[in-house]
Amino acid sequence: MRCRKRKCIKYILVVLTILGLTNLMTFRVFGQAVTTTKPQFPKEKVYVHVNSTTVFVGEYLLYSLYCLDEEILAPSRVSKIAYVDLIGENGKRIFQQKIRLEKGRSYSDFFIPTSVVSGNYKLVGYTRWMQNFSKEEFFRQNITIINPYTSDQSVFLKEESDSLAYTGTGIQKIPSWENHPASEISSNWAIQLESSKFGPREKVVFNLTSKEIETEGSSVSISVRKIPSMSSPSLITSNFVKTYRNTDSNMKATKLGSYTYLPEIRGELIAGRVLDKLTSKPVKKVGVSFSLPGYGAHFKTAYTNDDGTFYFSIQDEYEGEAATVHVLGDENETCRLEMFADERPDMTEEDFYAFQLTETMRESILERSFHNQIENAFFSVKPDTVLTVSSKIPFFLENSLAYQLDDYTRFPTLRETVVEILEHLWIKRESQEKRTFKVRVNPPYSESDNRPLVLMDGVQVLDHESLMDYNARQIEKITIGRGRYVFGKQVYDGVMSIETFDRDYNLPYNGTSSLLVQLSKPQARKNYFMQNYVENGSPSNQNIPDFRYQLLWIPVAKTNNSSEFSFFTSDVKGKFEIRVEGFSKTGGPISLKETIIIE
Repeated sequence: MRCRKRKCIKYILVVLTILGLTNLMTFRVFGQAVTTTKPQFPKEKVYVHVNSTTVFVGEYLLYSLYCLDEEILAPSRVSKIAYVDLIGENGKRIFQQKIRLEKGRSYSDFFIPTSVVSGNYKLVGYTRWMQNFSKEEFFRQNITIINPYTSDQSVFLKEESDSLAYTGTGIQKIPSWENHPASEISSNWAIQLESSKFGPREKVVFNLTSKEIETEGSSVSISVRKIPSMSSPSLITSNFVKTYRNTDSNMKATKLGSYTYLPEIRGELIAGRVLDKLTSKPVKKVGVSFSLPGYGAHFKTAYTNDDGTFYFSIQDEYEGEAATVHVLGDENETCRLEMFADERPDMTEEDFYAFQLTETMRESILERSFHNQIENAFFSVKPDTVLTVSSKIPFFLENSLAYQLDDYTRFPTLRETVVEILEHLWIKRESQEKRTFKVRVNPPYSESDNRPLVLMDGVQVLDHESLMDYNARQIEKITIGRGRYVFGKQVYDGVMSIETFDRDYNLPYNGTSSLLVQLSKPQARKNYFMQNYVENGSPSNQNIPDFRYQLLWIPVAKTNNSSEFSFFTSDVKGKFEIRVEGFSKTGGPISLKETIIIE
């Protein structure tokens, strides 16, 4: 009787397991199937606040990005990477940037060089997860770029068809996705100013106030910029995100099934495939390593699936421009690596704003171009600051032994240095032509046939023999980790990390089983320059020309019930707009603007 009960329980468990497996969601990473136990992910929506919709060459296009859960408009917890492209009418991308998301927020910029021609462009924002659904759900913002340093302005002089909508002195095509209804003004939020008129180089203070009980968790971006005298594309406000719904897409996030793109839920995805050299068939269950030269903290191991596909998720920031990818194991010489391209969606079928150039704009264009040249000439005294990447010790080098070789007698080769100086490290001969390094691991680990992980300036070196006669005078430091480390299925007994003085070790890549892969890394973050004419009670930069059109840019501003912000005006006179865009903690859009006059 007891046996029957056990069999019954076992049968129920098997049935429940099978039923559970049917609820798995299958994704495809760059066209390759990957299975995850996550039953569903919410759909996302992206909003991008730009500082201006009309930009001259020699200026920065600044933007602040919000990645939101489509249903509740709270910061999305799905994607950790977002993509921003600037696309021309011919479908050509002027730039394509990748930015890291922190609680659904990020920002960056693009300096418009003189190589960019005058034209109508589209700024597009999206995530990889959004690429599984309709492209109509991507964020789009019309941008006009004016290059006054070229005589070819024909794009702004051509005649348009009758289907265009006229707005003021300009002409604007109105795509269906931009026909969103007007929404209510953010009545709970307000910009408070003591005055609306100011003089040159005068301090302006304003408050962003809220009637909401809880403002912690709300996030906005703030721009103060001169209002252009020419017609410009309409700025898409945060109200758009709440009011726009794409009725053409019937794909739902709750629907289980196969998707083309895996969401970047941990970080930037880098993927590829391992193929057999002779047959070009996928090689499954083979190890692949990823390491960034000079940065040992970024070492990862992955294994191929049945399609021969592998992928790495890079969570931390890095400064390198290229990474090393190896096929691991004794069979690596029979394999061929193939890296997947960073796919971007086709955005050729787009409607664009049609800017129209008129003779009345001549003076304002010349003046703005002149001011831009002066501002760029004095950029060195008004610089933006790039935030440095914080370095950290890799977990496998914590509690390690470090040897600064200048503290010891120098020996000609690395082999002699290991024999004469380094403790807990020796050289083992595996064959007549092959020697390997070995590390004595800490108790309770017992010695085994596992090799150590050997890194040269952060690059994994599989052929230890190639380092035996390396010039030790070029080595600054050797660090020994005595633990047993598991990366996927790969087990390493200890770590030997070698750092040269110039951090310029070049691995002999064979182009098949080991590759140097160029990375399209996320944009570095900045602290943007803020003019301050009163610093420590004394005049500052009083003799420097000041023709700023952008008086303030705060891409990520935290708020409370009454947040104070300030900036200094420039020598440029006219109407300026204070623009605040963002979302409250409850997902409500915050879209505010006030006009000030500089006389």
